[in-house]
Amino acid sequence: MRHFTLITVLLALGCEPKNTLDTDDAEPDSPVDTQPDDTAPPVDSDDTSTHPGHIDADGDGYTPNAGDCDDSDPEVYPGAEEICDGKDNDCDGVSDADFDADGDGVADCEDYCPIQVDLTAAAGGDGSFERPFQVIQHGIDEAPVVGCWEVDVHPGAYVETVDFLGYPVDVRSTDGPELTTIDADGMGPAVSFVTDEPPEARLYGFTVTGGANDLGAGIVVKSTGETTRSSPTIEGNVITGNTTSNGGIGGGVLLYRSEAELTDNLIQGNDACMGGPEDGCDGGGVDILYGAPTVSLNTIVDNTAGDGGGLWVAYSDAVIVQNLVAGNQANDAGESDDADIFTAGQGGGVDLHTGTDGVVLASNIIVDNTASTHGGGLSVYGYYDQGTSPTVTNNTIAYNTVTDSEYGAGVVLWGVGSPSLVNNIVYANHGVGVYVQFEHALVSYGDIFDNDSAWAGALADPRGPRKPHLPSPRRPHDYLPVSSTRTEAVLIPRRTRSTWATSSATVSSRHTRPTSIRAWSDRTNYAASE
Repeated sequence: MRHFTLITVLLALGCEPKNTLDTDDAEPDSPVDTQPDDTAPPVDSDDTSTHPGHIDADGDGYTPNAGDCDDSDPEVYPGAEEICDGKDNDCDGVSDADFDADGDGVADCEDYCPIQVDLTAAAGGDGSFERPFQVIQHGIDEAPVVGCWEVDVHPGAYVETVDFLGYPVDVRSTDGPELTTIDADGMGPAVSFVTDEPPEARLYGFTVTGGANDLGAGIVVKSTGETTRSSPTIEGNVITGNTTSNGGIGGGVLLYRSEAELTDNLIQGNDACMGGPEDGCDGGGVDILYGAPTVSLNTIVDNTAGDGGGLWVAYSDAVIVQNLVAGNQANDAGESDDADIFTAGQGGGVDLHTGTDGVVLASNIIVDNTASTHGGGLSVYGYYDQGTSPTVTNNTIAYNTVTDSEYGAGVVLWGVGSPSLVNNIVYANHGVGVYVQFEHALVSYGDIFDNDSAWAGALADPRGPRKPHLPSPRRPHDYLPVSSTRTEAVLIPRRTRSTWATSSATVSSRHTRPTSIRAWSDRTNYAASE
């Protein structure tokens, strides 16, 4: 009776009773609550109310009032699994489209290019931005599968060996060689280009270390046949701590039948079995055999080998320009040649061997290298009928040493051929500046001074227009000319061997031509004082 009276009064006042939407009422749509002690929530599953906040239109168990951010989609509701569909599945205010790390308009969860590698990612990744691979090789393997030829590698020490498998894939670190390392840990060459890779195949921005292999310990570039060429780009890396054995060649890098571009790398502290047999053990930093690669803007320091502490070249048309070659050593067990002259370590800095007629060695700084018997800085060594006749021009060759003979502390031209030594500075080497055995060598227009002695050998007293410039001694002796053009020669303080070592493994990506050894120092963080 009391309920009836209250309703009558409300109706008389023009008021309708509010629907309580009680799920356990006997008549849920009635204004009368038959269960006054009811504690059920005020949501009625069969309520005919048209208020949108109370309607679960998509049947996913959530109404807009309960947090469903899209009540037209049953896959969208609070707590739903977030999947890669461009929607905010779990209604947390963030959708896949909000994550696009590379700004290409493709959500990270479905973006497979560039392929991502991150050592800290969860196992079982697929190479996408949200689920990177943990292994660099997996990124390379995936490239042809998804049709993406770019692999971004995030910081970490990746203990593995890497093979490019002939693919034109660009493998690059996101944060540079200081933070990103490929460590072979003695399992073989750290990086292999052995399937005729094209120039688009690139290794950029890594520290490459721990390689152990007879043919190319750090990085091996090798073609599959005599007529093919593996021609990758190796740029901006630190290649260090790699070692050959068993008479192997190419401690840091081996370029075999290659047209590779080796540029702007720091190649330091690698070994090709120094002290080993005369045959083999060549190229502590870089070994080039056949092909026509380009080696430029590299810093090649503190490497060791039997011959060619810094670089060893044979049967090649390589172009070797604008490199710093410093503090390298060459020494092996040696043997006597046809003239019964004992030949051991040749080319502490650079050894140009037989068949290098097409080689151009130009605008390099070759300083403070050591060989045991021939060419502390540079050895040009031709034998057999072929001999060798490379072009050596516009280089600075200084402060180099031969320990066990007089055969060219700075330069030795030895054997058969017609090498051309033109417009070089040969300065302050600890022994004979230039030793010439070749009968047909062209030695001209250079500055050769302040060596222990300028000349020895067949051209000990050159005459006529070929005679190099032999200036009077300059003072102080502890200064080094840094330009191969006499009118632009600059002198800066000399440094000891220890200061060639880098204080950090930083390599820039600048491709500007260095005009002085100080410019080289700036680009590789070499110490600036004694």
